[in-house]
Amino acid sequence: MNDIDKEALTRQKLLGMHLRMPPRQGHAES
Repeated sequence: MNDIDKEALTRQKLLGMHLRMPPRQGHAES
């Protein structure tokens, strides 16, 4: 597996998680 593929997969995963969660105001909980 290439690093590019890994990065793309991770980016897709993060994007999916972000889209699944409701948008919040700012980053209060960190």
